[in-house]
Amino acid sequence: MAAGWSWVQARRAWEREDVREFRQALFAAVSLRPEHRGYWIDGARMLAFDVPQWRGGGVRERRRGVEEAVRLLERAEDAHPQASEIPLEVGWLLGWELGDFEGAQRALERATRLAPRIGPAARLRARALERLGRPEEARAWLAEIESVPPQSVPQGFEVPAAAVEPRCERVP
Repeated sequence: MAAGWSWVQARRAWEREDVREFRQALFAAVSLRPEHRGYWIDGARMLAFDVPQWRGGGVRERRRGVEEAVRLLERAEDAHPQASEIPLEVGWLLGWELGDFEGAQRALERATRLAPRIGPAARLRARALERLGRPEEARAWLAEIESVPPQSVPQGFEVPAAAVEPRCERVP
């Protein structure tokens, strides 16, 4: 019950764009009820995309928000080692938000090891390998998974129609 209340507080702080209170309530919710995957994933998305906008939306703020979201999701992976949607989310953030395609392909490899038939993770991993200049490995990977019928996308994760360039510029 305390975790649910903390999540309500996080949502209220989100509505007011109160960064400090939002973060405090979010971390309380995931600490009190770590088994609730939605707190981790939704909270990470808010950290990555909403909080930076509240702080002015600059490149540094955006990068900081995405990096904090990845750290939160890494903790979520520890709490949910069998949940493929968490490394799928990490892979997307690392590759297509931060431009870290090596980290992305490692996360997406974890996701596909957990649920080999999830097409989005497999396709995103192949795209990350291509971005790393490893097209042969990408083709071999796709050939390996083509024999497995696709599985539905994990709840709450939407894969964009096409991969885009990383949105966070490299900050020295």
